[in-house]
Amino acid sequence: MMNEEQKREIVEFMKDAGWRYGMWQSSTLYFRIANSPISPNCKIDIPLDFDLNDASLCVDELVKQGIWRIFYSINHVRFLQTMNEDTLASLPNDNTPEYTAYLLTMQSGEATNFFSALAEWIEKEGK
Repeated sequence: MMNEEQKREIVEFMKDAGWRYGMWQSSTLYFRIANSPISPNCKIDIPLDFDLNDASLCVDELVKQGIWRIFYSINHVRFLQTMNEDTLASLPNDNTPEYTAYLLTMQSGEATNFFSALAEWIEKEGK
């Protein structure tokens, strides 16, 4: 599960896409602003669950900024570096599907692997 600092970093990264956070009764709430499906001129707050739906919005933003391939490649290398020799040897030469499956794994209702990789990348790359 991600910590609050990681969530804030991701929301800050996504602020141009309408992501925000705020405090309510000593809890931090994370949401994105979107057009209402009922009234296109009205904006609504949609809670962020940091699930695969939210991850897809981040991927879209990374693509728009032209940095998706860089993010994916750097984190693919980091993913391989975490493996022991036996596990690494058991992977096919093209292990892109295994890495993609790792990124898309859900834990406790969150796309933890993807968002942890994104938070780490934001911190290290200073995005």
